[in-house]
Amino acid sequence: MRIRFIFCLQLLSLGCLFAQNDSLDKDVDTTRLRKTSLFGLPIVYYTPETKFGFGAAGLLGFRLANEPEQSRSSLLQGGVVYTQEKQLLTYVSYVLYARKEAFWSFGEVGYYRYTYFYFGNGNSDPLPGGERYDVNYPRVRIHALFQLDKGFYLGPTYWIDAFEIKNVAPGGLLDDQSQDISGRSGGTLSGPGVMGVLDHREDFYFPRSGYYLEGLFQVYAPWTGSDFAYTRATLDARGYLPLRSGKDQVMALQGFADLTRGDAPFNALALLGGPKRNRGYYEGRYRASKMLSAQLEYRGHLFWRIGITGFLATGLVFDQWKEISPTILRTSYGGGLRVRISNRDRINLRVDAAFGGGQPAYYLTIGEAF
Repeated sequence: MRIRFIFCLQLLSLGCLFAQNDSLDKDVDTTRLRKTSLFGLPIVYYTPETKFGFGAAGLLGFRLANEPEQSRSSLLQGGVVYTQEKQLLTYVSYVLYARKEAFWSFGEVGYYRYTYFYFGNGNSDPLPGGERYDVNYPRVRIHALFQLDKGFYLGPTYWIDAFEIKNVAPGGLLDDQSQDISGRSGGTLSGPGVMGVLDHREDFYFPRSGYYLEGLFQVYAPWTGSDFAYTRATLDARGYLPLRSGKDQVMALQGFADLTRGDAPFNALALLGGPKRNRGYYEGRYRASKMLSAQLEYRGHLFWRIGITGFLATGLVFDQWKEISPTILRTSYGGGLRVRISNRDRINLRVDAAFGGGQPAYYLTIGEAF
């Protein structure tokens, strides 16, 4: 059953995975998979961006020839999800380990028919209620990382999305040709880049100590096959402090920066909100060329398999550094319950309620927010 819990971590987090530019594949702990394993499982989750999502997926776990038994297994998985917002998610993703984990590659190929709400760019709130639009896009993402030291990987990446904007609100901002909104007619995003990961957490799913750093830099330009010319840099820094020795009492902290420069389309700008950062705000409630956010979360054990959390987050979006001001900070807070579905792997069912963007936002998925 342990492999089923490991697999569910990814499957039930699909709402987070496809609503953001993050990929959870790199967080899979595959050390416990047998040499070759094949499974199929249902998918159920809930986020404000998708409402309930339902589907099915399959997983193949294996080791390449000459890889030692103690090394992590490679993964190949595929799935189909349909949500209450009439979103269709189809994907095939992989995690590949070779040369005794000295080489690590992960990525995905998929086609998504998604529904979003656009609230306008910046902090001026031109559309407090948002306007709905649809987008269809195939996606390819490839990361090939090489181990340079213990816990430290570095290597090239390549992302491509070819998006088609459909069914914009008549008379809305996206329909108003007088508005200067880059990407309103769709286009192709094609960006090579470089990624570095430094991972010194003591656990994948419920780290109680250690730290994690991830940096990404990408270039989108005509010479890369992109219809838009801009650069993107992200930095994700996380730290974990145990509060009681031998107990699941942890203070977790995350800082995140997303910085674009150039002609990024509106749907590739830095977004505030979502199920993993600044919970309580719809993802993209505020968007601009730059975003900074931070969150602090207490994680504690109550009894049996039940735990609680309390979290506080703040963040802001802006186009120029001189715009940074306390007046544009967006703060959210909340709490939730955790149900331990695997004691050995420390994997939790996450149920959160967050406040900050008006109505409370609720999240049901597997694994911690960060």
